[in-house]
Amino acid sequence: DWISNIKVTCSSLLKLSDWEIIAKVERNREISSSTAVFRESVLLTCNNIESQINACSTVEELIPVVENIEWPPSI
Repeated sequence: DWISNIKVTCSSLLKLSDWEIIAKVERNREISSSTAVFRESVLLTCNNIESQINACSTVEELIPVVENIEWPPSI
């Protein structure tokens, strides 16, 4: 389903910077501002897309939503 696909994409994008989050937790290392902004943007995009998908009641409404997904550029 589309929501699952969106969550997989979100997870894949966040994995790129998970090491910074782990370093913050394990060693109290600072997270770069670019990483923080990127991760926040990915999560916001994911939530927005999910909301748009959930608001669709027909395939015709869903098509433009899934055809126009724009994820934030990777850092």
